[in-house]
Order: sequence, then C-alpha cells, then structure tokens
Amino acid sequence: MFAEVSFSVPIDTFYHYKIPSNLKEKIFPGSEVLCSFGKSFEKRGIVVGFSDALPQGIDEKSLKEIRSIAYESLSYPFDSICEVVKESSLKWYSPQGLYYGLFYENSYRETDKLKQEKYLISRYRDENEMAQELEKGSLKKLVRGDFDFELSMELAFNKAEKGGQTLFLTPDYLTAMALYKKISILVPTQSCALFHGSLTPKKKKEIFAGILSGRIQYIIGPKSALFLPYSKESLFIVISAESDFHEQMEQRPFYDAVEMAILLSESFSHRIILFSPFPRLEMTMPDSGFEIIKKTKILPSYTLHDAKKNDFKPLSSVSIDKIKENIEKGGKSLIICSAKGFAFKSFCPVCGWVAKCKKCKVNLRLYKDEEGYHYKCPMCMEKSQYSSKCPSCNTEILKTGGYGTQKIAEFISENISSASILRIDSDIVKKSLKGQEKLYEELILGKYQILVGTSLLLSLPIYSGKFKTVIFAGFNPDKYSQGFRESEISFQRLLTGASLLESDGNLIVESFELDNPIFSYGTNYDKFLCDETETRHFFLYPPFCQLLGVRLFSKDREELRKFALYFASLFTSEKMAELEILLYRHTEKIRTDKRSGISSHTNFFKIASKSKKMRDWLFSFNFPKSVKILIKPGEF
Repeated sequence: MFAEVSFSVPIDTFYHYKIPSNLKEKIFPGSEVLCSFGKSFEKRGIVVGFSDALPQGIDEKSLKEIRSIAYESLSYPFDSICEVVKESSLKWYSPQGLYYGLFYENSYRETDKLKQEKYLISRYRDENEMAQELEKGSLKKLVRGDFDFELSMELAFNKAEKGGQTLFLTPDYLTAMALYKKISILVPTQSCALFHGSLTPKKKKEIFAGILSGRIQYIIGPKSALFLPYSKESLFIVISAESDFHEQMEQRPFYDAVEMAILLSESFSHRIILFSPFPRLEMTMPDSGFEIIKKTKILPSYTLHDAKKNDFKPLSSVSIDKIKENIEKGGKSLIICSAKGFAFKSFCPVCGWVAKCKKCKVNLRLYKDEEGYHYKCPMCMEKSQYSSKCPSCNTEILKTGGYGTQKIAEFISENISSASILRIDSDIVKKSLKGQEKLYEELILGKYQILVGTSLLLSLPIYSGKFKTVIFAGFNPDKYSQGFRESEISFQRLLTGASLLESDGNLIVESFELDNPIFSYGTNYDKFLCDETETRHFFLYPPFCQLLGVRLFSKDREELRKFALYFASLFTSEKMAELEILLYRHTEKIRTDKRSGISSHTNFFKIASKSKKMRDWLFSFNFPKSVKILIKPGEF
C-alpha cells in the first residue's frame, strides 16, 4: 500500500510515498507527515488517501518512504475538508495542496491536552422577530441592510447557550479590531478571540486550541479566520459581504472569503448570514440560493462637483468650506481618496514620459516622507529614487496625476491650519500591531476632526458615530478600466459613503467623469442592479460566464514564442465547443522583463457558467518543462 501525499506547492498533483512498517497502523487520511521532497531535506505534507497500485510510469524502486508523522489527524472531519478543497480548486484554479495548506497552517492537534470549558452567557437583549426569522428556515440568508450589532449578538448568544460557536467574518483587520473591542466587553474574556494573519505562531495555536476545545465561542477576524476548527453547525456572520476586500486574488491560493464561507457552511452544516446593504449582483439572482431578508433604507442624495474646475487642486473650495463649517459646529468630516501615497502618476508635460516600474510595467506611485519624495511600485512594492528632472528630455517640471491620501491630507492642513487630521490607508494599517492598536484608539475615540483615507474606511462597524460630511475626492468610476465589476464596486462605495452620514449630513462627490452612467441612478441601487444585469447578459460577463486568464512564462523567449503559437492554435472552433469556451483572445506580443529575463504571454477566455471542462483540460495538459503557467480566474 502507498500513501498519496499533498504538499502546499503550486503543482496540482499528489505524490506517492512508501509507508514504513512501523507507521502503517498510525497513518490515516488527514495525517500530517514529514517527507523528503525535491531539494529540501524535509517537507510537511498531508496524507489524502492510499492506493494499492502506482500510476503508470512511476517505478516503485524510485519511491521514498515517509520519514515520520507530525500529527496523526486533523481536528475536523477530513472528508468534509476534501470536499471544500476540491470545490475550491475547481472554482479558483489553484492546486489542491495550497487549499489544504490553509487548513493546516495554524492548526494545533494535540487534543488530549485540551480541556472542555463551558460558560453561561447572559442574554444581551430580548428575542425579536428579526432574530427568530434568521434562526429558522434555510442555512443561507442575506440581510439587505447595514450590519446590525445587537441582532448579531442575540444570534451569537443563542448559539453559545447551545454550546456552539460564532465567526464574525470581516473584510479587513480594522473592522475586525473594532468589532472585537465591542464584543469582548460583553462576554467572558477567554471566550472571545481576534484572529488574523499578523499574530505570532504561538498566539495562533493558542486560539486554535481554544476553538477546538469549545472554550472560545466568539471569533472575529478577516479571511484567515475561516480555516479554524469550528464545531459542526456553527454560525458564520459575514459583514459587508459586498466588499472586494473579502477577495484574495493577488497571490495563490486564490479565493473569495464570502464564497469560501458558503462552501464551508454547506460542508459542515454551518448556518451563514450575510449582511450587505448593497449586495453583489450575483447574490440577487433568482438561482443564487440566498433567502433575502430586505430592510428598506432611504439614502440622502449627493452633490456632484466637476473636479476639472478645481484649478489643479485636490479638493474644491466648496468641500474646504464645508469642512470648515463642520469644525465650527463640532461635526466630523470623512474624505475618501482613490489611492494611497502622494500621487499615483508622474509624467512629463513636454515629451509625455511616464514613470513606470521597469519590472511590472505599471505606473509608479509617488510617496513623501521625512527624507523627501520617492517612487513605489503598487505591484512589487519596490522603492526607487525620485527626481524632478525628466529622464527622457531633461525637463525640470515633472507633473503628477491623481491625488493620494498624503497629498489631500497635506492640502487640507495648508488650508485649515488648526484642523486635527487622521490619515488611514493600507500602508498605515499594515504597520506593527501596537501601531494598529494606537491607530484604532484614535479612530474609535474620535481624536480627529477630519478623517482622510481610502475605501478601506468605508465600513460602518469601525465607527462609534456618523459624519456630518463625506467627500469623495477624485471619484472616477471608469467601467472599462478595472474590469466588468468596476461600475458595481464604485456605486457600492458611493452608497456606503451615503450610509455613513448623519441624518442631516452632506455627501459631496468630486469627479472628472460627470457623464458616467452610474451618476444617473442617484442612490437607487435596485434600478442599477436591474440595468447592470441586462448589460452583463448582453456582453456575456459573470454570472453569465466565467472569466479566465492563462499566463505562460519562460526564460527562453524563442521557446515561449513557439509554444504560445502552438497553444493558440489548439483553440479551433471544435476545441472551443468541446471545452465550452465562449470566447478566446490572446495578447499579440511576447513581453520580456529586462531585469529577470522572464518572458510572458497572456491568453483570455470566457467559459460557460459552471463548466469544469476547461479546468480539467488545463490541469491535465502536458506543458513543456521550460514553460511555467499561472491560471487566474476573473481576468479578461
């Protein structure tokens, strides 16, 4: 008998190992084992199954033995984990081993050392009709409204009284911390935990053990908190389910935390409730499977201002005057910027040169610190030196395009010298945990008059109050610049800003694109969704198809060119029909990174909705050793 072992590597295959005689009675599916792997001396893997025979082409003499067992079994049902892993791999085109790694990364499996502890939880509030409605019926519910803290705590307390657990899944760390502060004062200290990727391994294992024992019953955290060992039939409460911050599409394994939470709830019989005042279009479709509980909400209208009349200033005089008026009346202002940093483009007005990353070929962002200005690439995060002189024509007047949080905060400070300004963006939030704690305290205690940040701040649970004025600076929703969902995301953010206002507050939108269609809807999201559904159906975009990007890499440019031509020639009309490909196109040129010497070629596909044929074909395709492949869903 041979063990089939999965490793957390970007290769979609299982590896076969011999089982030593002294381990035959100790290894089970789900066991974590130590094996010799490639050039590394020892690597952790997960036993996913056993086989009596080897696949064709594998010689038994060449097989290595499993070296030892790290842990005999995982703490949750392994069959259910396998279902989630397979479905995730099919959905997001990442190898299965990477998804197994999500569940095993922070695990702690020495169950005999854990003690079962139970707490009696006092009621937070009387049951109401909304709580009763959410607790019965289907396992998957969508609440069309802002996150209701009191209602959620009622449901969580009910679950805790029955010995169950509740996960509050947030789109980002800042929201998680804000929610943890609120919940932790209502429950016994040891029954509540804040979980996120920046914790130390020791702290992660402590929380894992507490959840496994049942001692921790309230868990708050972003994406990584999904993969903890919750008891069967737990409750998942998803906050701001429409937020694109729930997505992990920058690195493998790719996944969307909201959709992953739904997969887990189906496999482990968890009940899942999603709060979303402006849900994603896919969630509103008749076949989405959601039981929608609609809460009516009237949003205030907004003032639309032409940013072209700002005389090259980050904010209009109208917005500055409104901020000054708020300060005089004791109100707070929120300014949402389109980017972090100082500016997101530097260019020469004489010759047209634009500062781009030599490696990633994207516009460099300009930052400012104590030492002056510098560039940073938004993709690889590499810093580079800034000079006011154009490297192309030696002109000394480089211009900047767009205004980031740094520039806008500086501009406000210059115009309102006495203002107390707090600036928050992802660069600041990603600093040390102590720094994050301090930042949160300043935010929650309201130690500011003006709050400046990116869309990271569009989360209701992080605030103790609302704003007198919300301003969108440089709000430019270009439907075709960032993919098919850009209009939807922009409109959701606009409406979220409106929901952060006091009853008599003001929403000001400064945009260079006043003719953009989303402004014609005012704050009518249902009308927007109806028209957007028709548009996507006409142009064949999700949910009426799947989008896929297949990028080929090689250090041998000529070899890649030949293979790219061959790869493109495979997609004849017959092959496209067989694989249920609705549309195929590819880039005309091979791109080569001068630094690394790696060349790339990209192919784009539209595939029939819910079809798995293309995925199976790609993962079984015999690519040459000189060519590497990256498959990314949602690209076109």
